[in-house]
Amino acid sequence: MSHGNKKPPPPTPHSIILKVDTTNIPAPTEPHDANNVDPWCSFEGQSAGVTNELFEIEAAIDDTITWSGVSTTNTADTVKITEIDYEKGTNLFGTQDLYPATGASTITGTVVNGANADVETYIIKFEVYNNNVLKSSPTSSVYEIDPKIKVKPKT
Repeated sequence: MSHGNKKPPPPTPHSIILKVDTTNIPAPTEPHDANNVDPWCSFEGQSAGVTNELFEIEAAIDDTITWSGVSTTNTADTVKITEIDYEKGTNLFGTQDLYPATGASTITGTVVNGANADVETYIIKFEVYNNNVLKSSPTSSVYEIDPKIKVKPKT
C-alpha cells in the first residue's frame, strides 16, 4: 500500500526564553511561591495579561524545545535553567525530568508523546547568579515557574 511520496515535515525547534529581573528578584524561598517569582519574570513573546502559569507554547511530535534564561537588568548576571520537571497532563517528553548537559545553563528536550491538543504542565527550575554569586536564602537557591506545552498537529 503506497501513501505517496509526501514526507512528514521536519521537526521545528522552539526556544523558550525566561526573562528575569535579576537585580530586584528576592532570594527564593521554600516552599516555592509563584508570587515570589511572577513580578520579576516573564517569557519572551508572552502576551499582556497572561500569567507565567498560563503561558503556553504549541509543539508537535519530534519538535525540540530549548529553555534558556536571560537577565533583563544586568549583563553581568546569569539565569541558569537547572531542571524541567513533568508536573501533570500528558508526559510529552517521556521522562519525569530533563537536565542540562554538564556545565550548560540551558536544557533541550524532544516531544515524543501526545496527541493533538494534549497539554503538559511542567516546572522550570532555575537559579540566578548576580555577578557569578548564587542568589539564595537559608532555605533555597532554586526558583520555580510552571507553564504549559500544548501538542499541535504536524502540518
